[in-house]
Amino acid sequence: RPDKSGRFSFKHLSEGSYHLVAVADLNNNMLYDLPTEPVAFYPEMVTPIYPAILIADTITDTLAPPAAPVALRQHHLSMFIGEDSIQRVQTARSEGRNKVYLSFRYPVTDSVNLIVADSILNSIAAKKWNQRKDSLFVWLKEHTRDSLPLIITDRNFADTLSVQLRPLPVPARGRAAQKSLYFSMNVVRGGKIHPAVKPELTFNTPLTDFNPEGSLLISPEDTLPLELIPADTSFLFRFVINNTLEPDVQYTIIIPPGMCRGWDGSLNDTLDYSFSVDLSENYGTITVKVVTDSLHEGDMLLLLLNEKSDVLETRVVTNDNPVRFTPLKPANYKLKAVLDLNRNGRWDTGDYWKRQQPEPTLILAAPVNLRANWEEEVEWLIEF
Repeated sequence: RPDKSGRFSFKHLSEGSYHLVAVADLNNNMLYDLPTEPVAFYPEMVTPIYPAILIADTITDTLAPPAAPVALRQHHLSMFIGEDSIQRVQTARSEGRNKVYLSFRYPVTDSVNLIVADSILNSIAAKKWNQRKDSLFVWLKEHTRDSLPLIITDRNFADTLSVQLRPLPVPARGRAAQKSLYFSMNVVRGGKIHPAVKPELTFNTPLTDFNPEGSLLISPEDTLPLELIPADTSFLFRFVINNTLEPDVQYTIIIPPGMCRGWDGSLNDTLDYSFSVDLSENYGTITVKVVTDSLHEGDMLLLLLNEKSDVLETRVVTNDNPVRFTPLKPANYKLKAVLDLNRNGRWDTGDYWKRQQPEPTLILAAPVNLRANWEEEVEWLIEF
């Protein structure tokens, strides 16, 4: 067991070579047998050091002069939790009567196949993967089922699941249930959007038709036609506002009724949304100059973290070029460096059974305190 400083020492070892392994034994069985158990190992065999033994001089009856003190070998181990390499569906939930969200542990391949496990319920109308291809939105045709049975297959992966769907809405007496078509934005209603972010409209269902005629962008000084560009021309779902927007001006979007048609035939009522663009002086910049004397394999990644250690941005360090993170809200930020040995753009953990160490990382000792309308310059000497 370690001492208070986390150091282990082994005494009275026989001569030979040894594997050096540390395990957080979560189930107290003196074995490394759980994928969630942190583990560390030294990449090479280690050998004990044997201090010189004082031997009496039989002629003079004195002890031999003391030997020089032996410097103890110190081996530093980095704990890690191995990666669960098994693909699986992590999330499967209903986000409406006709919408299902699925997320996967790892990105799927182009061979992925999604089948409704019910010949009567051939109900998939549209599918949309995210950019990493590890999340999927599925829109369903009209149906009366309370669950969606699915079969998902990919290379070396297959799974079956059933997603509970939200119940049908109960219409008011004497009225038919109305299908609602609406949009949300990447800024809260009435809020301020980041000056470097383009405002976007995302509809709750794919559209088969969108006629922007009569849609307006209203400010206190002017009323202009609303200019929208589809973010994906093959899938009418998300639109980017192409108007020139001034900071600190309140804008209101107006879309007249019947301008948008969903895949299920639904039409929009009058839609409106207000927002503004924040002032750039309310933000700051962190510029990092990385200094390193050592040559290394792979790429060096620089990660910007918030106070909760959530990754906000990842950049590749190239030559001696400074890395700029901007615009950023005033706050305390952390900086983390990763030696990306396999150049896959992310940190990879280790694998004890493959004798693979986790990729080296370093965290800047002190957080960076950023103020509004300020550029904080950081010079960081990195030695992996």
